[in-house]
Amino acid sequence: MQESLPLQEAEGVNMALARDAHRWNSQVPEERAAQVQAQYTRHMAEVRDALEPYAQTDAQKVALEEELARYRAGYLKHLHGWLNAKGRTASTLVTGSANFPAERNRKRMDTERRRLDEWHEWQEKAQKAMRRHLQEIRTPEQVDDQAFGVLARKLLRNIGSLAGIDAGEMEWANRSAWVTSCAEHIKRHAEKGEVEIVDKALALVREAQETDKLKKPVFTARHGAWRYGDLARERAAQIERDALAKRERAGEDAEGEEAVVAYNEERDGIELTFHDKPGEAVRARMKAAGFRWSKRQGLWYARHSDVRMALAHELAGTTEDA
Repeated sequence: MQESLPLQEAEGVNMALARDAHRWNSQVPEERAAQVQAQYTRHMAEVRDALEPYAQTDAQKVALEEELARYRAGYLKHLHGWLNAKGRTASTLVTGSANFPAERNRKRMDTERRRLDEWHEWQEKAQKAMRRHLQEIRTPEQVDDQAFGVLARKLLRNIGSLAGIDAGEMEWANRSAWVTSCAEHIKRHAEKGEVEIVDKALALVREAQETDKLKKPVFTARHGAWRYGDLARERAAQIERDALAKRERAGEDAEGEEAVVAYNEERDGIELTFHDKPGEAVRARMKAAGFRWSKRQGLWYARHSDVRMALAHELAGTTEDA
């Protein structure tokens, strides 16, 4: 966790509102207000710490700061809404019980609880949205690294189970089922044309088979899994051919344009298909804006926003009315 925080985070809470919110609920409203401020500062630091691993490139770090700024504004809006509602409630321990408007206070406390629940629900949804956005702008290398990490964990768990079976610790288990599971995990990536992931997975299996933990190999020398590298390369080549054909068709349909912009209504997304591979500067702008490359479809895509749509048309040399 960071040792110090930006000034706006430390001073974000409306302290007068926080004090007033606890004036009729606490004997020490000043202390309670300070606790609210400290909780806010701590929470923002925790959210930043949780999201920073997703921000490795300069573009991702910029996106993280933008996401945190929006989250900070939304957090304070909900916090202040809750404090407003709380300030309309009271406790008999502070006010005394004489002529206390119990029914009116109960209704106001119900409102305050609703504001608190809304605030907590918003936090959960907003944090998920931030993580999702940062994942959407991962580089292809980061996507592959993460995909291999998931695959490697699955393979190592299965290989560990195979070692247990070989050691007689899992007499009830069917060894061939675990072997098939390993093969199927790798095959899924091969069918997507993910050559590097498949090669690394097969290397992991080979390395595991060289240890003395397994009495039998995961895959025998004749097992079809060893040919998944060739399958991945064939699929990658086919995907590239399909993408090229799609680009050529798009070029026939849009002569004179640099690229074709399409709106994917089902996914609320933008699809940008270039006739030729865009230059490094163009790719950098697209990545910074949240576009990702789909090798399978031969296009760049991103969730729809007015800013991204404007950028897509600028790069394509078209207008949104075209």
